[in-house]
Amino acid sequence: WHCRGLCCFSSNKCKEDVPFEGTFDKEFEPVVNTLRKSIIEGWDLGASLHVILDQKSVVDVAGGYQDLDFSCGKVIETIAVAFLVDKGVLDIEKPISEYWPEYAQQGKSDITMKDVLSHRSGSSYSFDEVPSLDILQSPERRDEFVAKQKYIYPKHTISYRAWSSAFIADAICRRVDPKKRNLVQLVKDELFDNEDIFFSPPVEKRETSDYSISKVHDPTFSTLMFGFMPQIFLHAIYDKILPAHHPFKMTASDVDIFKSMILKTKYPDGHSYFDLPGLPDFGDAALSFNNESSFLSYNMMSGNSISNAKAISKALDKFMSQKVVGKKTFDQFMTTLPMGYDRLLMLNITHTIGGWGVLPDHDHYLVHPIEGLDNCTGWFGIGGSALLHCKIRGKDGKMHNATFAYVMNAMSPVIRISRALNLLKELVYVVTKM
Repeated sequence: WHCRGLCCFSSNKCKEDVPFEGTFDKEFEPVVNTLRKSIIEGWDLGASLHVILDQKSVVDVAGGYQDLDFSCGKVIETIAVAFLVDKGVLDIEKPISEYWPEYAQQGKSDITMKDVLSHRSGSSYSFDEVPSLDILQSPERRDEFVAKQKYIYPKHTISYRAWSSAFIADAICRRVDPKKRNLVQLVKDELFDNEDIFFSPPVEKRETSDYSISKVHDPTFSTLMFGFMPQIFLHAIYDKILPAHHPFKMTASDVDIFKSMILKTKYPDGHSYFDLPGLPDFGDAALSFNNESSFLSYNMMSGNSISNAKAISKALDKFMSQKVVGKKTFDQFMTTLPMGYDRLLMLNITHTIGGWGVLPDHDHYLVHPIEGLDNCTGWFGIGGSALLHCKIRGKDGKMHNATFAYVMNAMSPVIRISRALNLLKELVYVVTKM
């Protein structure tokens, strides 16, 4: 694996005896082989893939060396908030301060949960100051800290909510849920089956050291040297050489973001995001800062929840089948907002009110339209994971509902989620031939 990235130049150097197991319907073998190839060639270290087509599981495989969900918890977080709305204890159109009066500080009195979920609260991912671990590990002190923060943008400004929504949603849940559960406990009780793996930190150190939980692995030296760093300065050349969905390939947005990170340059709006206060350890560690840092020591569903492909795909499919909430709540959360420019990610994105991305109505994730794909809603996690519900038109014109979850532990250095898109592209191709 430490040669990951070099295998693409010399495929006969790649080992083919990697662990791989699971079940799948025969016609979906091309999808499974795409994941197997990614693991063999070293782009994936460990990954799982689960696909539900028209409420039937058709792919359930895992390969390599352990897998881990990272950042796709935003989808689960939204479903949890929708559950509270459906029970009549929360109205996302009302100011958060009606449920949590202290939150009104610093000009936030009119911000709603709808603003937060849809990336339009102005919070982005930054704080006025870096919170201590003691604050983050105590729900009461964390609530007090978050309520005092002043957001960097005015309300309605689109900026990726990152982890900020997790703290707000958890605080609201503890206040409005009749059982006074935190967000994670509500999700475990109401959304997942007993055999499903889903939890959020704090995590005991021993659980990562004995591999009960997979570690997240950074891009290798070869990936960074041959594929990542040169593109920041030679993007036009690499853009012509590499195929559209090559795992190395960066977009212009990737280049701008990483230039800001490495060279400390400012964004077009005058901010230098990576100099702004965030979480402890963030910015001072590698992409996998959650392994050895404090990242796994506090509860933050949208950023550090842990699961596998099967569990989260089942949860999303249950929601999309309206088995979690009623039609009125479902329609509200799935309402599509106009496409807008995200100040943090520096790209145009179409969101639902629940904050999920809508494909292909981005100018970034799908460089080329996939024939037969009507639309997808869901989220791509940092580094590569994906949790999507897609409508795909079959050969006979019938529209199929596919819930797709890909979970991995080998971080990608680029924001374009090429490995997930390659799997999605193969899935669409198979379904369109059915």
